[in-house]
Amino acid sequence: MADRMIGGTVQASNDGITWTDLYKVTTALPSGEYTTIPASELADNHAYRYYRYTNPTEMTNIAEFALEGTFSDYIPEGDPTITDLEEFTDNFEGTENIFGAAAGTLTEDGNQIYASGLDRYGNVFVPVKATASAALAEPVELTDKDMFRMTFTMFAGWENNGRDNTFAIKDKDGNEIAALYMTGGGYNFNQIRIGGSNVLSGTPVSQSRSNPGTTKAGANGWNASGQPYVNTVGYNKTVEITIDGAGNVTISATGGLEDTTISGTLTAPVSIGSIELTGSYNSARERVVSYDNLDVDIITYSSSFEPDEPEEPTTPPVLPESGNLISLDFDNSDLTSGSTYGKAEGTPEFVTEDGEACVQFDGTSATQITLTDANGNSLLTGLDELTVSFKYKPVATTTSWMFYAAPDNNTQTNNQEKYIGALVKDNGIQIERYNNSGSRPASATGALNSNEWNDVIIIMSEGDVSLYINGEFVSQVDSSVDISDMLGANSVAYIGRANWGTGEYATGYMDDFVIYDHSLLSDLTPDADLTNVTSDLTLPSEVSGNAVTWTSSDEQVITSNGKVTRGAETVTVTLTAKVTVNGTELTRNFDVTVLGLAAAVDSFTAYAENGTVYYTGAYPEGTPYDTYVAIHDANDKLLGVSMNTDSGSFTSIPDGEYEVSCYIWDDQNPQVNAITKKITVEPQLETTAYLFAHFMNTEGDADDEQIYFSVSEDGQNWTTLNGGAPVLTSNVGEKGVRDPYILRGEDGKYFIIATDLSIYNRKQTQGSNAWGLSQTAGSQSIVVWESSDLVDWSEASLVKVAVDNAGCTWAPEAVYDPEKGMYMVFWASKVSDDDYSKQCVYRSYTADFKTFTPAEVYIEDDVSNIDTTIIEHEGIYYRFTKNESRSSIIMEKSNFLDGNWTPVETYNLGDMTGYEGPAIYKINGENSWCLLLDYYSRSQGYKPFVTDDLAEGIFTQAADFSFDGTYRHGTVMPITEAEYNALVVQYGA
Repeated sequence: MADRMIGGTVQASNDGITWTDLYKVTTALPSGEYTTIPASELADNHAYRYYRYTNPTEMTNIAEFALEGTFSDYIPEGDPTITDLEEFTDNFEGTENIFGAAAGTLTEDGNQIYASGLDRYGNVFVPVKATASAALAEPVELTDKDMFRMTFTMFAGWENNGRDNTFAIKDKDGNEIAALYMTGGGYNFNQIRIGGSNVLSGTPVSQSRSNPGTTKAGANGWNASGQPYVNTVGYNKTVEITIDGAGNVTISATGGLEDTTISGTLTAPVSIGSIELTGSYNSARERVVSYDNLDVDIITYSSSFEPDEPEEPTTPPVLPESGNLISLDFDNSDLTSGSTYGKAEGTPEFVTEDGEACVQFDGTSATQITLTDANGNSLLTGLDELTVSFKYKPVATTTSWMFYAAPDNNTQTNNQEKYIGALVKDNGIQIERYNNSGSRPASATGALNSNEWNDVIIIMSEGDVSLYINGEFVSQVDSSVDISDMLGANSVAYIGRANWGTGEYATGYMDDFVIYDHSLLSDLTPDADLTNVTSDLTLPSEVSGNAVTWTSSDEQVITSNGKVTRGAETVTVTLTAKVTVNGTELTRNFDVTVLGLAAAVDSFTAYAENGTVYYTGAYPEGTPYDTYVAIHDANDKLLGVSMNTDSGSFTSIPDGEYEVSCYIWDDQNPQVNAITKKITVEPQLETTAYLFAHFMNTEGDADDEQIYFSVSEDGQNWTTLNGGAPVLTSNVGEKGVRDPYILRGEDGKYFIIATDLSIYNRKQTQGSNAWGLSQTAGSQSIVVWESSDLVDWSEASLVKVAVDNAGCTWAPEAVYDPEKGMYMVFWASKVSDDDYSKQCVYRSYTADFKTFTPAEVYIEDDVSNIDTTIIEHEGIYYRFTKNESRSSIIMEKSNFLDGNWTPVETYNLGDMTGYEGPAIYKINGENSWCLLLDYYSRSQGYKPFVTDDLAEGIFTQAADFSFDGTYRHGTVMPITEAEYNALVVQYGA
């Protein structure tokens, strides 16, 4: 540590941010000796928390200060208070850390997250090929007087062809609020992001030296060779991030080769939810970024923060009605744009080629052209679609980028690309539209005529990319890349270069370059929902003054002028539009689904509640269908009819079994189509509490894999009955059970079905092969109990339900199917037919849980699916299933258990990973539901998520739940007060 020299200043602070000068140093003091601060020299009996010495060039740390005398712990009024945020604070020297990874090992879910001792620094934390996340149990909501402050040390890394890696702070909803994006092993800050947008302009910020030779022993000091990457203090970064409740953010990084400080503003209110470290390295030990000494405080001040005054926005240029962003004809040997919206800058060679006034590119940076709007800002930011048109004459087969746009100027990384562009090489052109995370999607491609002019039109619509060359359509590919989202707020655009490597500059000639802010093909799209057509279509007749011609693949259903003829079945017809623009014939196909009467009927639902039968969705609103809905009792007696309405009800219906039918027809189709739903009208069961049947812990004991009962009076705070011991123990099959499902039967009985499996018992004989063998050589049966009162249960019975070549029978559940008058039981199995390659969900029907129909496939996909659960609400079934490939939970819906299941589009938990065993229940007396997900990847048991609109599927994580143990995959069943009391009496609360 540097000497304290004469003329330096000793400073003090109560928040580590604002510093007060105490006194000037008058006597030099060498490193390693303490600076003594006597109480008499501290004004106003001030109790400072931090001290430092500083001079214009160097700074010591606080460890070299000694305090002399008695100091008060009084904090003067108006000074800040500081609260340590321990869940984000770690020096990684202990046996555990905030990311749940032991030193030198992998986490339990198999992700590589590495922490290792360094000779100089002790343990550091290194994320490798994974995302390490530390989340607060309860997110912090910053008031207008609070500041979140995080500091940490970052050791610069290096890796040849390394992937990007990140450090990110996220809010309670998972939105990125402050982040560092690093290239390769971390030798540059490629981006510094605030509020999800890059605020770093210009070149990346360097952390460590560039590579002077071939020695690459690693910045982290694991290897001891004396090359420039071995860790020294001078090549480490100290990072400080502050975020206040008004939304002001400052990120500073000091040390290494280059210091930087960046500020920005978030939209208040601000919350703090988690921090994430993401790595993606070729090597798990050398040449990578490591982190140390994470320290996080919440500092509360006496006065409020004010948001930074935003800069006055530059008045954007006026966009022409044609949508022409920029138009360059090069006729006057300059870069003047025919559209005043955009401008071009650069020094291409202005030449005449084959009588064309044009520009020539020579393969160097000298002839590139930069495209911006008239104010010098991004030309393309905010666009969802665009059209690029130009003439090009190639003169070589070398790589040339004729058009290119990216989020910023930072160098691209292979398979992590983010850009759009037109790449020319080997006498061909490839239109790339990338927002990649490990692989490249298909690109539209076509051949160019060498040494000749080629007319090129590139059309990027929201869902596809089309390429036309010399007036002919040559290629179209689908694309899911959101151009606006990928380019962001500070995008760059060029002619004649890209930001691959040193630039990949273009060669050849170009003329008549134009960009439109829309897809010319989008102008052809009919203004209608083409997935649900029930009436005639109005088809566009022209585009930019050019006539459009239409053809149909089935004139009997949709004619070329848009007349629609409906039938009983749903039919998809392809409409083709053609228009000639600037000498090029543009073609677009539209798949149009004409809704048949049968499909309209399938949208019908009916359900009973408190003596009233409700129905809804008889036909799409506004269509020309005639309908009526009728209700019949068990003797086929008509009790009521409702005509031509898409929803309604029948009141004062006695208890019993009923059929509610919907009939539909129209003037084109006099034949009547019908659908019927069976429902039961019965007294509403008044439930006031909840019973949770589950197993426990992580297979550390044979008793873990048995049936446990827990109860709750509010559905949030849970207590395990029977003194924490199992209520039911299996003595059949594998003598262990998992994944119990408890069901209230239609006849007043209760049933429990469970997986016949004991991983604990298997490990005693099979060791590490236990899990694998349980899937390929496991039980084909389920374990069943039944009861009439939830207290006295039958002996366990073992019932074979799976197919004969099944390797397992996992997570059985059941739901009553009124259409069949039986219970549909479903579970997951692997079978030998495909060499046990994936789990499929099978099903069987039973009336008594003793005899079952032959098993059949219920859910099959390209990947494994397990842990399905189903709940019904207002005549619609909602299904939750674990997708094994992503370790996430999907949500679907259907009007019938045996019907067509479709994704719930607004469901918001599908991107969460590491969860299984979904269990869902309705909250008593409320229009809300709780979805419990077993966070098995972190061995944390169930996490609760709640919603007040099951149909929307938008869930919020709940923080006010408590469990008295680690509950594993089970079921929650609402129960009555009498049932609750009987359980407590029998087993003890």
